[in-house]
Amino acid sequence: MSIESILYSIFGFLIATSLLVTLHEWGHYYVAKLCGVKILRFSIGFGPTLWSRCVGPDQTEWKVSVLPFGGYVQFLSERDETHPVLPEEKHRAFENKAPWQRIAIIAAGPIMNLLLAVVIYSLVFCVGIEQDRPRFAAPAAESLLAKAGVHDRGEIVAWNNAPVQSLQDMQWLWFQEIGQSSGILNLEVKTLRGTRRLQIPYAQLPQGEDFMAWLESLGIEPDMPAIIPIISEVLPGQPAALAGLKPGDQITKIEGRAIGEWRHLMEALKDRADKNTRLEYSREGKTLSVQIIPKGMPDRKGVLIGKIGVAPKRVQLNRSDYTVLVRYPLGQSIAHGAYKTYELTKMTLLAIGKMVTGEISLKNISGPVRMADMAGKSLQAGWVIYLSYLGLISVSLGVMNLLPIPVLDGGHIVYETLAILRGGKPVSVQWVMVGQKLGLLILGSMMLLAFFNDWSHFVK
Repeated sequence: MSIESILYSIFGFLIATSLLVTLHEWGHYYVAKLCGVKILRFSIGFGPTLWSRCVGPDQTEWKVSVLPFGGYVQFLSERDETHPVLPEEKHRAFENKAPWQRIAIIAAGPIMNLLLAVVIYSLVFCVGIEQDRPRFAAPAAESLLAKAGVHDRGEIVAWNNAPVQSLQDMQWLWFQEIGQSSGILNLEVKTLRGTRRLQIPYAQLPQGEDFMAWLESLGIEPDMPAIIPIISEVLPGQPAALAGLKPGDQITKIEGRAIGEWRHLMEALKDRADKNTRLEYSREGKTLSVQIIPKGMPDRKGVLIGKIGVAPKRVQLNRSDYTVLVRYPLGQSIAHGAYKTYELTKMTLLAIGKMVTGEISLKNISGPVRMADMAGKSLQAGWVIYLSYLGLISVSLGVMNLLPIPVLDGGHIVYETLAILRGGKPVSVQWVMVGQKLGLLILGSMMLLAFFNDWSHFVK
């Protein structure tokens, strides 16, 4: 990882956390002010204070702290022994407000995150965002598309009657099918021969959470231009270098099989892991041959495939052939922004539910290190991509805080709801303390798992 990438990650992460946490806490602050609650402190971050200032008639302390992993708004409270409540201010204490007011104050933070996501995605759709077209090369003979009669390159135009503009649309629709093992997947495919409607039983598709495995099973591989198998780079110490291959050599045959494109080379080597293999190539007009043993390397499924340590020449692509600009007028952008936020909220809740039931691995939980890495990469990709990242994190923050876990906003909403059901009688301090300990245990376990997943991701 380069110094530049690290700086982008740090900068992108700090912007994201500062903005999202500030707006989240401002939601609590603003509604509390509307309800007449006295605010003692508004803090961005935790730990030692970097900067602070007391402002307003209540002398509310605004502060920035060292650890940028959250923040809080401290209300006047009769349970806070460090700030005694004066008799004339009892009506301004948080506990002395009506339960519905307390619920509104607590819910305002997560709701602010969801509203921010609507604003972000409305802007993104108004400006326009490039996404991958759902195009595919001629399907492999053993793929489901080929068995259904599709043998040409083409494009997916609908998935279960839902229109598909981009590969990202497909991934969202696919996500909703995880765990589906019965019924029929209806695909609408457009090729040079026209548009066809296909019916593929879910039972024939992979049962799991690997989107790429679904695409591979269907036979959907990127429709890329043919790359001539001319070596551009030879990695030192790898089989090709040990066999004497050099940049500029054009590979023509593998075990007698003609190689016309770079992908043919990859396919021919795939089953040759750790096997003595005859390779023919052209150098300066001469045809030469060599015996080479491709090195067995695990693919994403853990299956060993043959690699010889070479790279092709880069090909300049016409982006318009492979991407589509998704863009709408202002009014439609707001509608699409709201719908995108709804989709992501639903997807986040589905993901949490599938993790609880075991349909999705807990390895998908990421921590601050991977979040910073994603922030840096999205920032380097452009401000529109970075805004989309901010929208996704804002939705995640809003949904996670609404979960009914003690310590989180959702847990406090549960307490206030119970108070309403008990005729206004609040949950006892003892039960609140038990809940706090349980909530801290759950959050602490999730944080440890997130850090472990981050560590595993970057050292694998």
